[in-house]
Amino acid sequence: MKAVLTNTYTKSVDGKVTTQFVYAITSASETELALYKSIKKEYYREDDNGKPLYWTNNPLAGKTIELQFNYDNTKVYLKNESQRQLEAVAQFYGASMKDVVTNMLTQQFGALLNINGNIPASMPAPSPVQAQQPEMVESSNDDPFEGESDDDIPF
Repeated sequence: MKAVLTNTYTKSVDGKVTTQFVYAITSASETELALYKSIKKEYYREDDNGKPLYWTNNPLAGKTIELQFNYDNTKVYLKNESQRQLEAVAQFYGASMKDVVTNMLTQQFGALLNINGNIPASMPAPSPVQAQQPEMVESSNDDPFEGESDDDIPF
C-alpha cells in the first residue's frame, strides 16, 4: 500500500512532545484495505475524501511511504528502506543512530553554511546588537520639498 503525507501535528504524551505524521493511503487493493481496517479496529480513521489514514511519529518516513503487513497479517508497519540503511551504517561503524544522524546533519549544514571542518558541539551565544538611535536634525522648513518642481526630478 502506498500513502502520501497530508498533515503533521505535535502531541504530548506523559510530558514528552512528539511530532505525528498523518498519511492518506492512496494505493491499495480492496483486500488490503479490508485487512487494514480490521487491524486498526477502533483506531481506523478516514479523511474527508474517504481515504484511510495512517499515523507515525517516524521523522524519517518521507512525503510518500509504503506500508506492509507483517508475516501473519496482524500488524501494519512502515516499510522504510532509508531508515534501515542508516541503521545498518550505524551498526557497521559501531555508532549510535543519534551520532550518525548528528554527524550527517552537521556535514549537511556545514556545507550549506560554507563551514569547513567540524562544528563545535556548543557554539558561543551571539553578542547582543545595540540598535542605534537615528540622529534628529531640526529643520526650520516645514515642507522639505517646497520650491521644487517636477522639472527638478532627474528622470
